[in-house]
Amino acid sequence: MRIGIILKEDKKKSVSFTLPVDNEFELHLENKKIIKLKSGMEYKIISGNNLNFAGVTITPPINFGNKIIIKPLKRYFNIYPNVGIKINNIVTGRKFHWQKEITQYLMGALEIRNHNDCLTLINEIPLEEYLMSVATSEMNSKCPTALLESQTIAARSWILARTEKKHEEDGFDACNDDCCQRYHGTGQLTETSVKAVLNTEGMVLIYEDKICDARYSKSCGGYMEKYENVWNGDPVPYLTSGVDGAGKTKYCLCNEKDFTNWLKIAPTTFYQRKKTYSISWLCG
Repeated sequence: MRIGIILKEDKKKSVSFTLPVDNEFELHLENKKIIKLKSGMEYKIISGNNLNFAGVTITPPINFGNKIIIKPLKRYFNIYPNVGIKINNIVTGRKFHWQKEITQYLMGALEIRNHNDCLTLINEIPLEEYLMSVATSEMNSKCPTALLESQTIAARSWILARTEKKHEEDGFDACNDDCCQRYHGTGQLTETSVKAVLNTEGMVLIYEDKICDARYSKSCGGYMEKYENVWNGDPVPYLTSGVDGAGKTKYCLCNEKDFTNWLKIAPTTFYQRKKTYSISWLCG
């Protein structure tokens, strides 16, 4: 998978990263020159073709053109919290009131590009390792195993279905934020969340021999909305309205009486709303 970590809209002039001590790395330049990087050291890439090593600019500056790739020489098989390359000042919650910058740890390779004097960063990582981080970025890693497994299957289905292709022109499959699905690296990994991916490896949701567009929401009022009412697309038969609960229901929230009763009585659903009176605008 190719996941956008730093995007054009972030307007980053530099990116700092620290290599872990448990792997070796190479810097591949656009002219095919390869440079060995020192494990455990901090590096800084600055737009304008400069590479800083532990805060000191290399002389003469390395001209990396428009693209460099940082490759680990070994794939991680022992996966644990905070494994991988440490990257500072990653934007999360873009255009939301909670937008902030965080530190992330990423497995796989990093591709850094120079666009009009600003940098973008793409993480190249195997699908299943990517999903390990999605599960604990979208939900709490302390959730029950079955819930983490369900989340993982939905996330895997959504990204493999690729019905939107929002970032095709940017050269990656999805971004790391709410625009697609959250991917905040390995910082929140637990043994349970890793097992949730391993236990469901390769599992997807299927409808009429096609992988489902299994988009989902972390906010739910216990009732699912129709796909076409949220996404302005054609109706999707498996993403339709209904109670998020077991068995049949007498409620139809398309009329005011049932809607009012739904809010007042708060029927039992898989998501028990308690004092929350929001309606889910997502279908999954």
